[in-house]
Amino acid sequence: MQLELPDTHAMAPEIPVEVQKVGIVRVAMPPLRVDGGVLEPVFKLFVSLPSSMRGAHISRCYRALSLAYRESSGIEVCSRAAEHLLDLHEYSLWSEASMGGNWLVKSNSPLEKLPGYEPRRLWVCFKAKRGRGLVSKRMRVSLFGVTTCPCAYNVVYALTGYEGETHMQRAVGTAEVLTTPNASITPSDLANAISSSMSSETHQVLKRGEEGDVVHRAISRRRFAEDVAREIAARLASLSEEKLPSSSKVFVRVRSLESIHTYDVEAKLSASVAELRGLV
Repeated sequence: MQLELPDTHAMAPEIPVEVQKVGIVRVAMPPLRVDGGVLEPVFKLFVSLPSSMRGAHISRCYRALSLAYRESSGIEVCSRAAEHLLDLHEYSLWSEASMGGNWLVKSNSPLEKLPGYEPRRLWVCFKAKRGRGLVSKRMRVSLFGVTTCPCAYNVVYALTGYEGETHMQRAVGTAEVLTTPNASITPSDLANAISSSMSSETHQVLKRGEEGDVVHRAISRRRFAEDVAREIAARLASLSEEKLPSSSKVFVRVRSLESIHTYDVEAKLSASVAELRGLV
């Protein structure tokens, strides 16, 4: 005879208030191949809990992720996990699955094409609602680039008559979209919008001649952090409706790690894709 164990989670709580999100965080899982690179994912998995229940069945969250790993690959692991969370928690109205981590992408140096890897950060989040399935997708990419100051360039030229002198620094660009689950935008779309908007890209591997080329290109394309933020948004808005529907929202942040100041400069903007397309 099998002993029937009590289900404490299903008991009524002392305070009958709905809990919007409960689940597990810092869930490390095996690497995933994502859009030409390798992601080292750490997951967060949540469900909603009705006011009639004391607790959620937490072990089912991990089970949902395990099922998603067996059935799918890449970013789809995250969307399938959100769906399985609702399948396994029959009392929940909402679920949310997100994953984020280091995203290493193969790259080549600009002139000699020496192989290397570029480190980036990737975060993806899917939400699902009972009766509707997946309802939203959020995707965020961060990476390094180079900015050169147009103000210092113009001031030095006015004072000395010399051209080509300014300060440069690394900058961190972050692009995030909130869109529909079936939008076909990829992490590479976000990464390309960021890197193409900087004064220059950064590279893990550079020979001496390539360093000179990167510096020359950076100084030839002088950008404020504000310039970079606006251009990232405009590049995202130029994507097709299939990739990024007009109902989507865009969030951009650029942090310039200033080389001649003790502080950093940060620019942020957010806008709907429809608004951006009307402007650019």
